[in-house]
Order: sequence, then structure tokens, then C-alpha cells
Amino acid sequence: MNAPEAGGFIARQRAMRPSQEEWRPMDDPRDMRLSLFKGGPLYKALLRARLMDLEHADVWRAAVLAIAVTWVPLALLSLVQGLLAGDAVQVPFLLAIKAHVRFLIALPLLILAEPIVDERWSLASNHFVRSNMVSEDEIPRFRDIVARARRMRDSRLAELLLFLTSLAGIMVGPALDLPASITSWQYGTVGGLTAAGWWNVLVGLTLFHFLLLRWLWRLLVWTLFLWRVSRLRLHLYPVHADYAGGIGFLGMEQSSLKILVFAQSCVLSASFAQRMIYYEGVQHAALFAVAVLYIVLCLFVVFGPLLTFSRALFAVKYDQVHAYSLMVSEYSRHFAGKWIDGQAYEKAAILGTGDIQTLAALDTTLEIIRKMHPFPFTLRQVLGLVIVALGPMLPLVLIEIPIEELLGMLFKALF
Repeated sequence: MNAPEAGGFIARQRAMRPSQEEWRPMDDPRDMRLSLFKGGPLYKALLRARLMDLEHADVWRAAVLAIAVTWVPLALLSLVQGLLAGDAVQVPFLLAIKAHVRFLIALPLLILAEPIVDERWSLASNHFVRSNMVSEDEIPRFRDIVARARRMRDSRLAELLLFLTSLAGIMVGPALDLPASITSWQYGTVGGLTAAGWWNVLVGLTLFHFLLLRWLWRLLVWTLFLWRVSRLRLHLYPVHADYAGGIGFLGMEQSSLKILVFAQSCVLSASFAQRMIYYEGVQHAALFAVAVLYIVLCLFVVFGPLLTFSRALFAVKYDQVHAYSLMVSEYSRHFAGKWIDGQAYEKAAILGTGDIQTLAALDTTLEIIRKMHPFPFTLRQVLGLVIVALGPMLPLVLIEIPIEELLGMLFKALF
């Protein structure tokens, strides 16, 4: 077989090969990865158009396409109407902070984050079986839970409702970044929406809100999956080094949602910055309240689903602390009876004996169980999420307080 024939043969074999999600369980019956992104009408349409393929991380094409159908037309239409720059309106397109952040930063991140979160959630879902947390008699129920999640992921009705919901803003009224009282690239000097304003409402905001709602739908499906898994008879390990019964990996995998938190934080920060600069100031108390509310919401969305395991973790800790305490007490009694009361020790014999090492190991094991917490995530992961959420909001401080004044305040505080 020559090189061209070999290349064609390989291409045909790859075309005949089933998807990764289909053939993995056939290779390993215990491999039950759940992908919440490799499915659904939109993904299948993009896959057929060769615009997205999570298997080969070809999401850059979809991200570039999203910018091409949102931000690029806004810039071109504003240029044609003389609203790209200059003094024709109070806020030309080049100074539209929120539009740039939404379509050049947040929208691509919503797309680029999919393969990252998909891989982390796939590994997490399969870890329940690979680590033997799900017993053999519970595997059929676990398989059914995975199948139900896949059916929800592939629901055409769900994506249709998400799309209709994203259009609700148009039905109620144009959701614009600037009020109509300010002449801008959205509202021209003659009043009414400009061509760029109409494109922003009909295409840009609709696409952005649809992708955001699609993310929220995936989060809901994942939350239901975790809730159903938590109702299984899981084998939790109280002496696991993660101090979470062996499911501490869930906190690490959920932390991959920091990309989504960062994207939305950028949009929120840009919205406040635009209000501060162009048409009204923002009180520090209001900004602080919104920031706190956003952080609480992010913590609830990211780590809230993991609280479904808290009851089981607390029960395991309560039971095993008593069980191991009894074992340590019993061993300590025999240890004292042999080495202390029985006068069995001698200086030469006690060195290197395994009894003392066993007693120390039991004490360490009991201490691990006592440190076990009912939350499968750590304080470090929570703080990391808070930092990511607050990061894009720091420039707002520089808008309100000049850098010279901030440095002066810092100098006075230090000296």
C-alpha cells in the first residue's frame, strides 16, 4: 500500500470510528464519563459545520466566529454611520467599554471554557466508579443517572426555551448599555436605534445571553447529577488525606468554573465603569453591595452543588470517630497491659518494636478523621474564586480615586 492509499485508509477508519463518548465504555465497562458539552442541537450543528470540536479543542474557530458576528459588524456599521470615533455623539463606538468587554473578552471566554470544564467534569463523574466509591450493585443506578443527564443535555426543547428566553429582552424592550438620553453609537443624534444599535440588540445580545443561559442549563444538569449521585450508597473513606472522605476532588474540578466567573466579572466591572464615566456616578456603598452579592452568588453556583454530599460526610465522620476511638482505646489498653502493667519491656527489646509505631499510626488516623470536614472543597479554593471575581473590579477603584491619591494614602498609612 502506497502513501496516498494508506492516508485514505486511515481517514476512512477515523470516519467510521464512533465518538469518544460512545467507545470508551466498550473499552472499559467502568469508564462512565459524563460530558455535558458534547451534545445538544447547537453543538451538533457546529460540529457538522466544522466550527467546533471539543475532541480536538477546535473551539477557537467558534470563538473567532462569535467575535466576527457580534463585535465586527458593530464596528463596521458604526464606521459607516460616522459613529466609530469623533465628536458626532457623546459616546462613539471606540469608547463603548461594555460592548468591547462583552464581545471581545466575555463572549470568547464562554466558548473557550467549554473544553476545559468538560474535561474536568468528565474526569470527576468517572472518578466515582474508578475509585470504587460506587459499589458494584449500585453501578446500574449510576449508569442510569449518567443517561438521564445526557438526555437533559441533548434536549431540543431546553435549548429552544433558552433561545426564546434570550429573545425576551427584545420583546420587553431593547437592553442597551447606555440610556436613550445620551447620544451614542446605539442612539444617534436624530433619536431611535442606529444600525449598530439594532445589530447589538438582535444579534449580539441575543447570542451572548443564549450562551450564558446555556452555561446555566449545564450547571443545573450537573447539579442534578451530583444530587442524584449523593443519594447512592457511596463508599466514603474517612481516613482519606483530602479530609473529605475521598471526594475532595470535586472542589478542585468545580474550581475550573473560575473562567466563567472571571468573564462575568469583567462585564459587571465594565458596566459600572461606563456608568461612572459617562452618565452617573456610583456610590461606593452601592458598588460594595453589588460586589458582595455577586461573590455570594458565584460561591453558591460553584460550590453550592457540592453541599449535597455534606450530610453523608458528616454521618461518616460521626460514626467513624466513635469506631476508631474504640479501636484506639482497645489497642491502648492492650499496649499498657503488655508494656507497662506486665513489665514486659526491656531497654533492648522496646527499641524497634512495631507496637509503638502502630499506636502512633492509630493516633494519626484518628486525628485525620477528626479533621474531616463536611464540605468537599477547601478554604483556599473559596478564596481563589473570590480573588478571581474581584480582580476585574479593581480598576473601578482607580476610576473613583486617582493613583496619586491612592499612593499618598498608602504612604501615610505606612509612615
